[in-house]
Amino acid sequence: GKAINECEDVKRKPYRTILVDYYLKQMMNKEVAETIGYSLSRYSILKTRALMEFADSFNYWIAQQDVKPVFKLVYKKKQSRGGRPKKAQNV
Repeated sequence: GKAINECEDVKRKPYRTILVDYYLKQMMNKEVAETIGYSLSRYSILKTRALMEFADSFNYWIAQQDVKPVFKLVYKKKQSRGGRPKKAQNV
């Protein structure tokens, strides 16, 4: 609960809405995109960012609870053309 509640949920970063609508309410991608007012292609980008933010939040709260996790959520950062990871972008 804490991990998803900590995800941003503002017009430009509707991460919590995306996660709740898609994974908990089991809405279709197209429906979620319409709900948040973005095209399907932009929604796809936002969904990826929502998942990354959730993974970071989940791992933070596991560490805060001082419990040994069964698993750790990780994600692969995209590589730039030069072979180095891209820097995080603020949107």
